[in-house]
Amino acid sequence: MPGQADMFEVDHTGRKAAKLGLSHDHEVVVEIIDEARRMHNSLARYQIGVVDCEMKRLSNADRSAELTRLWNDTFTAYSNLGTLLAKYQPIDATIEGEIQSEVAAEKAKKDETEKLDTIDSEFKKFIGDGPKPEADDQDEDEEAA
Repeated sequence: MPGQADMFEVDHTGRKAAKLGLSHDHEVVVEIIDEARRMHNSLARYQIGVVDCEMKRLSNADRSAELTRLWNDTFTAYSNLGTLLAKYQPIDATIEGEIQSEVAAEKAKKDETEKLDTIDSEFKKFIGDGPKPEADDQDEDEEAA
């Protein structure tokens, strides 16, 4: 991704990425958002063009020329978005891998904690240090009354 060439040229993508808290390596996310906006606008213009052609009752040749021009713009935006998503795919795969490893580590830690809690409660039962049965509490309440 090209950076700032001189002090009069502004790197909008880099600045947007910085505002979003993204590193230079993840500027492609900003480019994807910008291209998605362009594609949305192109699809909106195409839809408006279809309605406009109907309302103006254009001849088939004029209608075809107008819609072809709008469709070319829309397809260009679609292709550009696909190219940017392909650039983003390795970054996304890395992030997904990191998330899966974090989840696996958290699950292993939870399982280990549960195992230790079970061992601890069994040990307390063995030495008689656990909570007293509820039947004893009821007997004491009846004696006090």
